[in-house]
Amino acid sequence: LYEEKTPVAISIGLIPAQAEHVSEDLSRKTHVFDVRLSAPLGLKLNEDELGVYISSVENGMGAEKAGLRVGDRVIATSATIGDAMWPKKSLAGVESSVRSRLMARGSVKVRIERNLDESEAAVAALVGRSLITETWNVQLKKPLGLTLSSRDGKVIVKATRKGGSAHAEPSIQVGDAIIAIGNNFGPKSWIPVQGKVERVINAATGPSQSVRLKLSRQIRVGTWSSDYDFTTSSTNASIQAQAETRVAKDVGRAVVAYRELVQNGVPGIATEALLVERASELCRLYSKFENRAFGIRCLCILFDSALIGVRPTQKLLTNGITAYITLGRPELGAELYEKIRKAVELNNRLATAAITAFTRLRRFERCFQVVATDPRSASDQCIANPDAILCNALLAAASKQTAALEHAQSKNMNEQYLAATRCERLFEAMRRPGGAEEFVYGLRSRASDLALLLDDPAQTVFGRRDFVYNKDETAPLLATAGRVLADDVSFNIMIDYYARRKQPQKARATLDAMRAFTGIQPGLFSYTALVKAYAEAKDPDAARAIFDQARKNLAQDNNHLAPLDANTWNTLIRAYGTTLRWREAYATFQEMKNAGITPTIVTYTNLASAALSAGRPRFAIKVLNEIEEEHAQVKPNVISFTIKIRAYAKLGQLPNAVDALTQMRKYRLEPNKRTVAALLEACLAAGQPRAGQALIKETEAEGLSADLVTNTLLLRCHLQAGDAQLARDLLLQMHQGAPSEKPNIVTYNAALRGFFALGCLTDALDALQGLVSAKLSPNKDTWLALSRTNTRQAQSIQIDLLHSSLLFLAQNKRTVPFAVYERYLNALIANSIQRDEIIHLRINGSLDIIFPGNVHERRAARARLTKLEHDVLDDESFVQEAAPVVSASLDE
Repeated sequence: LYEEKTPVAISIGLIPAQAEHVSEDLSRKTHVFDVRLSAPLGLKLNEDELGVYISSVENGMGAEKAGLRVGDRVIATSATIGDAMWPKKSLAGVESSVRSRLMARGSVKVRIERNLDESEAAVAALVGRSLITETWNVQLKKPLGLTLSSRDGKVIVKATRKGGSAHAEPSIQVGDAIIAIGNNFGPKSWIPVQGKVERVINAATGPSQSVRLKLSRQIRVGTWSSDYDFTTSSTNASIQAQAETRVAKDVGRAVVAYRELVQNGVPGIATEALLVERASELCRLYSKFENRAFGIRCLCILFDSALIGVRPTQKLLTNGITAYITLGRPELGAELYEKIRKAVELNNRLATAAITAFTRLRRFERCFQVVATDPRSASDQCIANPDAILCNALLAAASKQTAALEHAQSKNMNEQYLAATRCERLFEAMRRPGGAEEFVYGLRSRASDLALLLDDPAQTVFGRRDFVYNKDETAPLLATAGRVLADDVSFNIMIDYYARRKQPQKARATLDAMRAFTGIQPGLFSYTALVKAYAEAKDPDAARAIFDQARKNLAQDNNHLAPLDANTWNTLIRAYGTTLRWREAYATFQEMKNAGITPTIVTYTNLASAALSAGRPRFAIKVLNEIEEEHAQVKPNVISFTIKIRAYAKLGQLPNAVDALTQMRKYRLEPNKRTVAALLEACLAAGQPRAGQALIKETEAEGLSADLVTNTLLLRCHLQAGDAQLARDLLLQMHQGAPSEKPNIVTYNAALRGFFALGCLTDALDALQGLVSAKLSPNKDTWLALSRTNTRQAQSIQIDLLHSSLLFLAQNKRTVPFAVYERYLNALIANSIQRDEIIHLRINGSLDIIFPGNVHERRAARARLTKLEHDVLDDESFVQEAAPVVSASLDE
């Protein structure tokens, strides 16, 4: 039935675009084509009982550029003279022919037989089906009013007459074939017509009042589009129009045909099945578009327009969610799942896709609701027999939830404990026969716990240490109980989990257990995660030891070290960078290049960050400039430009920072909030706060809102420019903002320094009061800001501020540096003020002082403090002052 001139495998891009078609056999799932190769070929051949096949293909060489892949079979080569193709069946024959042709002409044509995999064969079969046969049943009352004819062995409806029941039946059209009639005298079976009109006439003239007919109709659904160039124009309007055209061509006439059938009362089951299967494969194709916006538009049109009224399948929904995730829009995948999840039965693949989408969105609790009964829904779906892929998705969700809570420094310790416990318990369950099934069944049978997780996690299945599953209760569901689902992926997730938690010893123990449990030697990902664990723990020497061990263990032979990949090298460079060992980071960078590994943009940003953190901004700039000078294939990104701008800020070179921003826009990269913060630092370092104020206005006009970091830097710009009122307004705005935008210790310290410098002592006192009210502990920068006062009035306020801060620390059981307490006592003596409250708090142990140095230095410091306290309390020339009243907010 497929009559397109273009071969199917070519039309859907399953063979190289430059290949010359020879033949295809979709029943054998093979396609034969010719392709020309140029030296160096970069391929390895091997031989088996079926002939010669390609065993490996090197990147960037002739074979890879020509589109060949591992598994392709070489069945013929071009003659040394002329264009004839000589069949070859032996490895020696192929190698000899290729060698002589390359010597003679510099290139060789080879004939390739490619076996299509199951997915490719399925796509090819779908593309080739332009016609489909629908069958359905109708029951007609007498008289029927049918005019019939026999053609090609079928009974065809030639016409319908007015007054007959067939004329009033919308599902019957001229050209439909009657293939069977109902047996009204026996069981409800069907009698084949076999192209005999008299059988239909006999049924119509029988004693029954009605006749059951089985009809068939060929539906032209159209072929798939053969346009797979993946190119679009850049304008949004054009993308929308092209997406609509593309989807219309891809689904063919199947949508229109299906809707016409349903409208006329025909179930359209076969057409619907073809349409859904075609749409399922389209999801995969759209996810491969380089223009992600175009792929997303195509998917949205497919689900929101083309498939309206079509019953989805598990495969369609799974492929759609996965495509949205691949294109960087997991929220659309989650929305698709929520919209039609009740229309299909949940299976492992669909659940895995949904869990992946919710994990990307950090909706971690929803991940576990996917495999359990949702208490907010009437649906009672669950996964009774989870597989390893599904459990690994759940394990990854639990791991990332723990990391997210710790990164956000969540104050809900129950929530942190719940996430960490759930992750480790699921991993433990996956290592026991039937444990994963028990874990998931525990989710289902206690689904109401999901609504209580944050209220009282200790009462949930995840929070109780003494929980024991009822084996008798779970037995009916565990059809495949006894399976151990933990695999190398599970162990790798846990190694990365412990790496994120800065627990390298547990990560190492997990890697060792991986060998014993799975019998699989750890791979590159495992070792990279372990290197990351020691990097996060700021132990670069241990990270280097694991790195060297990985190179040795992963080597293909004992004479060479494995080169590893760029990601592993980048992790080691970051390990040195986080401990300010920038020279060793640079040495590792050079070693990486000598090993033949091409640095990536992450390599350069890690190395530049290491230099910048170590106070080497010029070296950081030199490293980033090397991107364009030596590696044209590595493109700068927003992070690299932000680091460069920060380096110029450290040097006070505002013009160079602005030039970097201009260069950044030439790469069509838009600055983010960190870039704006780096530019503000450059403005402050150059003494041009007005430029920073103008920059914020410009970025806000472009729709880039400020955050805590940029607001703090803007506050410094206002204060440096002498705009005290703007600084006050900004502080008030930050106080009234979202919790993530409220002032922190850095903001208050900047306000203290700035207001003191402007002589706004009351505002400085308000800033410190805000710091104390927010229950933030003064740090070194706070005390340094207070110690810079030189006027008599400022020194008096400084004493009040120091007194309030020390009192706050004592009430909150915080320790106080020796130097701070000593400065307070010296200030009292210098200003002839006598206050005994803080001294008594220190004497009775309510105020804990940290003494620096060794034993002798600490003993001398204590003696010095005792003398100062004696001078404050016993000198009769001092004027006794009442201690300042602590505000209610401080007491709270």
